[in-house]
Amino acid sequence: MQRRYAWVLAAGVGLLAGVASCSSDGNGGGAMEPETGTVSGTVAAAGTGVGGASLTLARGQTTRSATSSNAGAFSFTGVETGSWTLTVDPPDGFVLAAGQNASVPVTVNANQTTTVNIALEEEEDPGSGAVLITLSGTSFSDDDVTISVGQTVRWENRDGTLHTVTPDGHSQWTEVVLDSNGESFEHTFNTAGTYAYYCNPHRSVGMTGVIRVQ
Repeated sequence: MQRRYAWVLAAGVGLLAGVASCSSDGNGGGAMEPETGTVSGTVAAAGTGVGGASLTLARGQTTRSATSSNAGAFSFTGVETGSWTLTVDPPDGFVLAAGQNASVPVTVNANQTTTVNIALEEEEDPGSGAVLITLSGTSFSDDDVTISVGQTVRWENRDGTLHTVTPDGHSQWTEVVLDSNGESFEHTFNTAGTYAYYCNPHRSVGMTGVIRVQ
């Protein structure tokens, strides 16, 4: 009887050891690391890298930020796979080039690099003519501009989306629709004052601006 009892006890201990071994196996459970990739590219104007551009990579509530180097390069590493949106804010002295959207969709694949290049151009010198304000996405390139009496402002569509330049509480001009890439509107301000305006389709998301004439 004692010999049989010892055999049963040994078998039970062996079974428990086997269960413990399976439970502690590193391959038996735990959260898997998400697959990731890289998003990189260059911000450039006329083929020359532009530094100081602010870039934001967003998906839902998750955002990551970067600034282009002096050579115009930027990179986001360890980005989870899937669909993201890359948004660029040009540095002072530059605006989005014709046809370049402020926000572009990006697809990230596992262990791969997705390349996105951003095209800018130098902002027109106010002293040489009209002050340029571009319309792209849901914003004006400069939403608070101060000029002198007699100066001209030109608004130019840069993404092909329908935008308007609509006066807000004044009659300096009547609403203008700019619905194609490169289409523009100019107005010369001959009276001092503060003139607010907005884009009708995108006013609810903050696409507003003001011209201060001194």
